[in-house]
Amino acid sequence: MQPPKLPTIFKSRSAKPFEYKPLYYNEQKERLDKIRAKYKDEPKKVDKESMRLRIQEEWKSHKVSGSSEFDKSIGGEWTKSRQGAVNSSNRKLLYIILSLVAITYLILTY
Repeated sequence: MQPPKLPTIFKSRSAKPFEYKPLYYNEQKERLDKIRAKYKDEPKKVDKESMRLRIQEEWKSHKVSGSSEFDKSIGGEWTKSRQGAVNSSNRKLLYIILSLVAITYLILTY
């Protein structure tokens, strides 16, 4: 049951319904296109053995490329630069804490 309407000065217009009718609609084709779009990027199914072999080959090639002297030197450089940044950050934090302690001490003593 709807409440009674009060008389108003302004009329409120109701929303105009949208009635679009396509010229041609093929439900079967639309459904097929949705399914194709859904599975377009999925790789084709492969058996377990070929997948296992491919993973083993990739793992072996990764282990070999990761053990070169060039990779070790780059890793060493990165570790040194990272450690320097950590040390610098720790030093700044120590200075801030010491200055806050000193300021607190000065405020409490005076």
